[in-house]
Amino acid sequence: MRVIDSHTHLGVSRLSESVYTEEMQVASQKKWGIDVSIVLPIPKDPAGPAAAHDKIHGLCKAHPGRFFGVLDLDPSMSDDAYWKESERCVKELGFIGVKLHTYFHPCNPLSPFTDKVFEMAKHFDIPVIVHTGLISTFGLPSLQVQRAKEFPEVKIVLAHMGYNAYTAEAIVAAQICDNIFLETSWTGPGRVKEAIRKLGSTRVMMGADQLINIPWELAKLRNIDLDDVQLEDCLGKTATTIFKLPN
Repeated sequence: MRVIDSHTHLGVSRLSESVYTEEMQVASQKKWGIDVSIVLPIPKDPAGPAAAHDKIHGLCKAHPGRFFGVLDLDPSMSDDAYWKESERCVKELGFIGVKLHTYFHPCNPLSPFTDKVFEMAKHFDIPVIVHTGLISTFGLPSLQVQRAKEFPEVKIVLAHMGYNAYTAEAIVAAQICDNIFLETSWTGPGRVKEAIRKLGSTRVMMGADQLINIPWELAKLRNIDLDDVQLEDCLGKTATTIFKLPN
């Protein structure tokens, strides 16, 4: 059964003090049986966004088919600079998604200056991963309902599916909008089971966020009485479809 971690990181953060290296990523894949990792930069990497993206690209090139990149830029930067780096990431580096980080890049996802995130995702036909929950009023899952309706062609993945406290809201948002999907990191097993029951397993995908979370995220999905089809979806098939990964 293919296992995809739909949310992991590479780099260094000045804010969270997190550090994730290529060696750590490769070792974690091997230790926990992860077949594919979708890799995001950590916001506020002192190297800067372009260098952070290049670092991810290097990991993907060194381990083809095992790692795929997602770009993450501060929406408050100029539109021209945002589009230029986004185009480079998608066309030259082969990145498969974009992150809207409402916490480390504090931004109202309904503000006009965040329009470019969704417009760019629509233009390049890639999904948007949105940080939800965790002391961020801009991370309320309900705020993505309007964006999902404005951009029905764009698939929106709610990272952390509301971070447990707002998971019920994340489920409702996904019930309202078929183009909203949920990622499981930091959310309790009961809430994940509820999401699968209400939305179906093709709307939910495994994500760890931090490497230390991988065994718990895997155990969570493997111990909530999913049938084989549901488990296969949540562990890999949902992410394969949403991110258009090779089978």
